[in-house]
Amino acid sequence: MTMLKPVLLVVSFGVCSNEARTNDIQSIEEAVSRAFPDYEIRRAFTSRTIIDRIREDEGIAVDTVREALDRLVNEGVREVVIQPTHILPGFEYDELKKTASLYAGRFDRLAIGKTLLDSESDYDEMQRIIADAAKEYSDADTAVVLMGHGTEHSANAGYAKLQRRINAAGHNNIFIGTLEAMPTVHYVRALIRLGDFKRVVLMPLMIAAGEDAVAQMTGEAEDSWRSIFKDEGFEVECVLKGLGGNADVRRMMVRHCGETIVG
Repeated sequence: MTMLKPVLLVVSFGVCSNEARTNDIQSIEEAVSRAFPDYEIRRAFTSRTIIDRIREDEGIAVDTVREALDRLVNEGVREVVIQPTHILPGFEYDELKKTASLYAGRFDRLAIGKTLLDSESDYDEMQRIIADAAKEYSDADTAVVLMGHGTEHSANAGYAKLQRRINAAGHNNIFIGTLEAMPTVHYVRALIRLGDFKRVVLMPLMIAAGEDAVAQMTGEAEDSWRSIFKDEGFEVECVLKGLGGNADVRRMMVRHCGETIVG
């Protein structure tokens, strides 16, 4: 009887853009696959809306977490490691743990990895990654603004924690804002007004920069971040690269996977 390989289930929120899926999510999955060749890599998304859009637009089926786990049970897989690509342990991560708990006893081993930002060292490492990504824009006239998703979950405090690490490292031209919580873009705009900046560079603080995020960053609508800063008289540049495309971020994900596998 052939022994089935253990499975590493990489769980992402999801993104409709095929380009962003390839550059950001698939890049993480491939990095994990190279690091752990003894594991089979599977994919699941947590956003049903995105899953349905991909099926309608591209005819591609992506599992939910429950569908993926049901499939693995039916296939007879005995060991599953779930690695989320979420940045913070918010509602999506809570739901992931809740779903996984329904499968207790269905596998010999079912383990869930940590989100990108979990330990103190994760915040220190992410601070360095952000500073390095912003380095080419670091001059006295330029403010770099990172656009996070934000959440009403208590995990949203992670954005302020990361901002404090960035400031403590002396990078006072880098600011974090969020779409759905604090700090808002208007709060960040008020901080930037206090400086002598002439240019604003916008970057996503997201694993993948999906269509909605891109529109909210770069769109022509008056409430897009680009419009808000342009209306203040700033020259605005948008850098549309998700964190999943960053090799250092992928290394963090791989490390988290390894910690879960051996843990």
